[in-house]
Amino acid sequence: MRHLSKKQGTLWVKCLALPLSLGCWGVSEARTLTLEEYLSQVRSSNQSMKSAQASIEATRQRENSSDLITTPQAFGQVAHTVDEKPPSSFLSGDKMEATSYSFGVQKIWSFGLQSQISYNVNQVELEREDIPTALGVGGNGALIPNPLAALNDESLKKFAEGRTQLDLVQPLWKNWLGREYDLTRETTQAKLSAQRQGEQYKIKAMLAQAEFIYWQLALATDAVRTQEGALVRFQKIRDWVKNRVNMSLADRADLLQAEAGLKARRFELEITERDRTSLQRTFNSLRSVPGDRLDADVMPISSRMLSDMSMAAGSIKRLDIEVARSLEKAAESEVQQWREKFKPDVSIFGSYAMNSRDDSLGTAASDAFKSDKPTMIIGVKFSTPLDRDLINRERQGLVKASESARLDREQKEFNARQEWEDLMRQLSDARTRLQLANEIESAQKQKLDYEKNRLERGRTTTYQILLFEQDYASAQLGTIKAKADILGIIAKLKSFGDAA
Repeated sequence: MRHLSKKQGTLWVKCLALPLSLGCWGVSEARTLTLEEYLSQVRSSNQSMKSAQASIEATRQRENSSDLITTPQAFGQVAHTVDEKPPSSFLSGDKMEATSYSFGVQKIWSFGLQSQISYNVNQVELEREDIPTALGVGGNGALIPNPLAALNDESLKKFAEGRTQLDLVQPLWKNWLGREYDLTRETTQAKLSAQRQGEQYKIKAMLAQAEFIYWQLALATDAVRTQEGALVRFQKIRDWVKNRVNMSLADRADLLQAEAGLKARRFELEITERDRTSLQRTFNSLRSVPGDRLDADVMPISSRMLSDMSMAAGSIKRLDIEVARSLEKAAESEVQQWREKFKPDVSIFGSYAMNSRDDSLGTAASDAFKSDKPTMIIGVKFSTPLDRDLINRERQGLVKASESARLDREQKEFNARQEWEDLMRQLSDARTRLQLANEIESAQKQKLDYEKNRLERGRTTTYQILLFEQDYASAQLGTIKAKADILGIIAKLKSFGDAA
């Protein structure tokens, strides 16, 4: 019975220990955040990234904004007029009251034609004294009729007018075939393209920076592990030397040397951890997460991964050069636009109207579409600015601005070509240095392991083993620095190529 209860007690202990062990296993198995997941978080959470994406979308929505020039427009007006000023003639009347209605559509066509069709209705009422029907008495005693008495007809005092009218204006010199509109469209689209490409370049740079910080954090974590490993090794050496000093098998100077080396490793570990904490804060800031605590680990990076890492960009093309090219095009269009704007304006214009008049407002309104009482106008108009000196100075300024944009684009292309070639050379050199650093690290580890065996046999000094430990730790950090150099160069190379 006692054996059974003991067995049951053991079973209960195992059952209670199982959840605890599972919980500990879950804590130790930290989640790994891949580079793709991290970049996705940066895209979706970084406010600067969101702003750039919104700006890109805004430029796409405004690509056709210059077409607003040729968009048809509707217009309309209702007005009531009361005029009681002293009449300029007896026909004007003492008071005039009118109500007018007008509406229509106007459009500027892509080839420069300005057109407008309108419909107008006016209802007029005049108040005036009647004109005498006779001018006087003739020699035969008969009344002499007054020919103006016909103006007393009520239809001349209260009437309605209707008009349907088409107006056309076609430029013959300035803005010929819509040249000014085309230049305005080109300038607007070039500026929008430059703005969009600038935002795309900003996004590309942000993602390259985020990727660089991701791998830098991975290397910083590796550096902390390296320093921790060195600290553990120094701790073991110090403890081993301390035991030998306690047994009077070694001099106290060896213990002091080991203590100094241990303190130096602790100091270097603290600096390395502080650098990693700073990178963790930057890592979180890029994805809009406060603080420096991480909710997941980053993937470690190996030397082989860096050696095999290839660039997506296969040319010197870079978005900041495309921005400069778009600005150059906009500057050139502005020069041409200015020349077109101040050309002499020679235009042919014409107007055709269908008129109606009746006592009834309804009849006048409906008869306004009949062509039996037309009004036709055709003519040519001319205008030109006179201060040509001021216009030429302004044009020369725009030409200088266009030349400046061209020179800026050429310099950016030259700098990009030089930077690309230099970075490719640096990348090749950095990969060679990484290979050498790996070989040095391997050699230093073999040397340290061999020296440890000699120390255990009492055939070397503590000072010598501490120097070898220092050499091995330096070799490990040298390998990490070589990896960091490669990642820095690759981050710069990612600014080349098309937009992501």
